[in-house]
Amino acid sequence: MNFQIVTGQQLQQHIDAIAALRISIFKEYPYLYDGDMQSEMDYLKSYSKSKNSILIIVKDQGNIVGALTGIPLAEADEMFLTPFAKNQLPIHHIFYLGEILLSKEYRGKGIGYQMYRMFEDLVRQKKQYQKIAIAEVIRNQHDPRKPKNYISVHKLWERLGYIEHPEMVMQFSYKEVDSSGKIPHSFVFSFKDLEGV
Repeated sequence: MNFQIVTGQQLQQHIDAIAALRISIFKEYPYLYDGDMQSEMDYLKSYSKSKNSILIIVKDQGNIVGALTGIPLAEADEMFLTPFAKNQLPIHHIFYLGEILLSKEYRGKGIGYQMYRMFEDLVRQKKQYQKIAIAEVIRNQHDPRKPKNYISVHKLWERLGYIEHPEMVMQFSYKEVDSSGKIPHSFVFSFKDLEGV
């Protein structure tokens, strides 16, 4: 396995591969996202334009099988900033972890955890960030579409030191697998305090 760190506008050359990986993985529960390349390219533009974004790529025999993306919250799409404005919280000392993506056959081997540790170290090295933020889609615990063997990643975030803030919720509409149009979804933020840790 080969781990590669890409920062800033160098991310541009990997956008196609990351977009394809996002579409493939986010079709799974809990997102059930029916994505398309144009929407993904639009979403990733903020990452490719930023001088401060972070991309960690995992390759196996030259093929990208995993990726992690992050960006200063102040440079993220406006929809991410709405709950911060509503709750009058400053954003310039928060780094946003966009996603950890890993193809199914590579999960459960510590690869995602290694990517995360590399990411947190990079954010700490930047010095100016006090917190890392993540956002998770909110699903009904009894959603009939949830696979029987589904293991929520929420417990992992808790073990890594993230605390959920139920008052920090953003709304985002997207097309689900088998839906005829876009459906509104709620995402809740969790934060990890980097100070003194």
